[in-house]
Amino acid sequence: MELKKKSFILHVDSLDILSDLSDDQAGKLFKAMLAFHKGEEIELDPLTKMAFSFFKNQFIRDNEKYIKTCEARAQAGSKGGKQKQQNLANASKSKQKVAKVADSDNKSDSDSKKDSDSKNKNTVSQKLDYSSWPEIPSEDLFNEWKLLRKRLKANVTQTVINRTGKELVKAVQNGFSVDQCFEQWIYKGWRGFEAEWMRGTTPAKKSINQIGINFDKPEGWS
Repeated sequence: MELKKKSFILHVDSLDILSDLSDDQAGKLFKAMLAFHKGEEIELDPLTKMAFSFFKNQFIRDNEKYIKTCEARAQAGSKGGKQKQQNLANASKSKQKVAKVADSDNKSDSDSKKDSDSKNKNTVSQKLDYSSWPEIPSEDLFNEWKLLRKRLKANVTQTVINRTGKELVKAVQNGFSVDQCFEQWIYKGWRGFEAEWMRGTTPAKKSINQIGINFDKPEGWS
């Protein structure tokens, strides 16, 4: 799709991935960024494609924010100088009207407070516990994972978290880091995760953001 936003931002820390790419791959990565903003797509090797996916997701989020900002500004402009509340200039003519307005305001404040308290209770009740995980992945991977789940229309529930924790523990016991598991998860576009699926990758001490992806399958599960 061609993005409405005609400019984009590149974060310096995101460009660290360039050190893991060859000059040819780095060039194709930037060409892929240009093509994406024109609504086009170019062929990429697996490593460059994974590197581009992080930038692509950022571009999509930035474009969505841009569209919302444009819509909000347009809506504000259409309203012009309309008053937010109805003019009560004539309320002083009738004590009864003044009393009704006061009662209405008090009720509105009470209802607003109840709504706020209800929202706060819901927020507390929806707090998720990740203590079953060996560790939380890096912030970028964690955000990309939540975005992937949202696109797949797969809610992040406590049951999902607990089941994922058990599989992550198995993967870590077989030599994989949590970051490696999530990098493969995001790259493959999996809906869920099972430690068995990491069989096709090679355990390493460093994150594959630093050393690249090894897609050769080992002889057996370590």
